[in-house]
Amino acid sequence: MTKYLIMKCEELNDQYECDADRTPMFLVDNWEEWFEKNHPTYQFEVYKFMDDGKAELVKPYADSVDEGMALYFWNMEDDCEETEPTVIAHYPKLDRYDSVPKTVWEVLRQGAYWTDGDVYTETEFKDDLGASGYASWRDEAQEKYWVYGPYADGRYCVGY
Repeated sequence: MTKYLIMKCEELNDQYECDADRTPMFLVDNWEEWFEKNHPTYQFEVYKFMDDGKAELVKPYADSVDEGMALYFWNMEDDCEETEPTVIAHYPKLDRYDSVPKTVWEVLRQGAYWTDGDVYTETEFKDDLGASGYASWRDEAQEKYWVYGPYADGRYCVGY
């Protein structure tokens, strides 16, 4: 029976290599089922063990399994670097060039502002999305920091 080794990968972020520190985590029969059941928040690689005993890399750590766009927010007092966002909606088949879902427009129209308090317009939203692939704004009344942007394997764009 085929087995798959799941390796947790943490980028080294050094200037000389584009590599990761790898830690063996799980040995599973079906890595796609494992992913669907667990949705890890860390990057990982998958190796398939062949009949001859060799291992074949089937998913590099930098490749995403689950990609798309999402609408999410942090409360303003939260540290966006340390806290997971509250996800309102995933749009797995969308990218930055697709039509923006109705839910995103509804949230944006509730009150969107720049950090300096100026109103964040729909035109600015479209410009930001086209230029960088995400748009972010503040809702001072609800004390939330919103992002409509890409996600991949449970990793979200902080929006700055």
